[in-house]
Amino acid sequence: MVGGRVTKYYLYLMGLLWLSGLQANLTVDRFFEHLGQKTDKLVFYFHGMPKLEHTVAPLHDEPEHYRAERFIFHKLHFANDQVRKLLLLNSKGYYHNGHHQCYKLKFKQLEDGLELILIYDLRQVQCVEYHSFKAISGFDGFLIQINHKLVGSQELVALQNQEKQPPLNLTNQNKLAIKNRLALEKYKLNHEITIGLDYGHGGTDQGAMGLSAQPEKIITRQVGFKLKKLLVDLGYNIIETCPDDLKMDLDERTYLINFANKPVDLLISIHANYAANSGAMGLETFFSDQQLFKTVVQSCLMDQCQRNSSGETSKKLANIVHETVLELVNPKIGGQVIGNYNLKDRKVRCSAAQILLGVECPAILIELGYLSNLQEAKKLNEPAYQEFLAQGIAQGVVNFLAAYSSTFD
Repeated sequence: MVGGRVTKYYLYLMGLLWLSGLQANLTVDRFFEHLGQKTDKLVFYFHGMPKLEHTVAPLHDEPEHYRAERFIFHKLHFANDQVRKLLLLNSKGYYHNGHHQCYKLKFKQLEDGLELILIYDLRQVQCVEYHSFKAISGFDGFLIQINHKLVGSQELVALQNQEKQPPLNLTNQNKLAIKNRLALEKYKLNHEITIGLDYGHGGTDQGAMGLSAQPEKIITRQVGFKLKKLLVDLGYNIIETCPDDLKMDLDERTYLINFANKPVDLLISIHANYAANSGAMGLETFFSDQQLFKTVVQSCLMDQCQRNSSGETSKKLANIVHETVLELVNPKIGGQVIGNYNLKDRKVRCSAAQILLGVECPAILIELGYLSNLQEAKKLNEPAYQEFLAQGIAQGVVNFLAAYSSTFD
């Protein structure tokens, strides 16, 4: 009996040590900064979600219209040297991209975790939100969403007059925001639809390969160029994130869409899939929505946040494009598929993919098929099949705009 208790106690201690070992191995692996005219999104990917402490930190060396919020991520360390070099500066250094001055980040590696201080200008920031999410890859994500006040807003002008301060120095971001806002008034009167096209991967980033004769980065461009021609012929303006075979970070792609010369009405990101199961095949279409994100911390300004999510419109776009592609590739008579391709329906799904998370317009990501499946890999390399896919996407866009044209008036 005593021996049994000792064994149970020993197993209990071993369990605690195992759990503490897991906690000690929590790491931050990737970081994205999606810049926008309305919102900036800072996204961190963790191997395991660390325990989090949040406080409003006092500021001794900043103007009074700045606020600082301090986070301590317990048992968290850097796993990626590039991320470490990017974020972990000297104790007096700050990370910010020079895009604008409404916020900056300060990092410090503690003995038992990682400290992050977010400092932002109350004159330019409407509110800040903090969310966690689960990525398809298995990573735990942490999102800091910084919602802007546009320079020139009545509230901001009143605040400046009250403080009797000189006007804010207009940064490139705010100048562009005002310029685009003024252009938008004319844009509404004579609206031409602008569609963003994002071809997955490029350069040294080959994407999936599997059993395909060509890597994903080539197939996405082959289908994408066919789609571009169809949309241009229909009279739409087209903006491409990366038409050349180059490696481009995901947050660079979202920047090009959010700060395009013409406001982008919707984005289509084209990919091909891969699975360990060689039998997996079919079409999947993804959109992003607020339901993916769980509030982690209630910021002091949380109650001032105004929801402006494009998730519902993205879902409508995803459903219509997805169904239209299936209908074109799988023509039916009497409920029976009569075509040669028989593209499987793997449904429309919600995802926190970076390209969807980072853009400010309605957006979808289409996985055209599985390069890990021999039958589908062969089809995806056929120009005729690629043309079918491009036609289906283009017709889906036309159907969506016909059904929801008032959204863009």
